[in-house]
Amino acid sequence: MPSQSEAERWPGTLAGERAADLGKALDELVSVQLGSDEVRELFEGLTTLATAVTRVLDDLRTSPALREREHELGLVAYQTIHSQLEQAAAASEDLQVSVEALRHLLPEHAAGSERGS
Repeated sequence: MPSQSEAERWPGTLAGERAADLGKALDELVSVQLGSDEVRELFEGLTTLATAVTRVLDDLRTSPALREREHELGLVAYQTIHSQLEQAAAASEDLQVSVEALRHLLPEHAAGSERGS
């Protein structure tokens, strides 16, 4: 894991590493073994994840790094990148809405006794 000074110098690298680590952790998740409490918590976590991914994709669309490379990439490629980022953000928003809907469809008794539901 990079030190704080490395994270300050290379924030994109750290972000990329964190995204890769998150992907690996999610890839290792075996949802078949989850109980109802864990399923609800997973839905809540996926909602938070989808919200964060949407924000990151929106931030990328306004990224100075992409603007700086606009001329290097060419107008068509630049527009395609922004279009793809917009579509990905929309898909992430769809995931957020879908997971929230699924979470609300769970019976209340599946919320877990420790939550007092």
